[in-house]
Amino acid sequence: AAGVQNLFSGYLASYLRCTSVPHERVREEPFYDVSLDVAGVGSVQEALARFVEPELLSGDNQWKTPNHGKQDALKGQSFLALPPVLQLHLKRFEYDYRTGRMSKLNDRVTFNTKLDMAPYLADGGQ
Repeated sequence: AAGVQNLFSGYLASYLRCTSVPHERVREEPFYDVSLDVAGVGSVQEALARFVEPELLSGDNQWKTPNHGKQDALKGQSFLALPPVLQLHLKRFEYDYRTGRMSKLNDRVTFNTKLDMAPYLADGGQ
């Protein structure tokens, strides 16, 4: 079991980073597969770029820091360590609020036979 676990196990860095004061929180989290939203993307590379793109927390959604109060912050994730076998799950179903049901996304998603993961790695990631 440990051999299989080592084959598919990687680590993500999940972070919150203030935009105007020097405060940051980073958590390392293990993963065994990566679920990618594919709605509106044409390739796995675009889906990965969206996966690591930070979200701005501002206004009513500011981050309440321990020493600086509420602050605008970037919330995101990047890969720290990749497994020997990277398993990607393409999320091809989404909830349709109009019908109240799940609907299948039949959009074409392209991928290369070799995937360069360097753009999605955290600084110092491997």
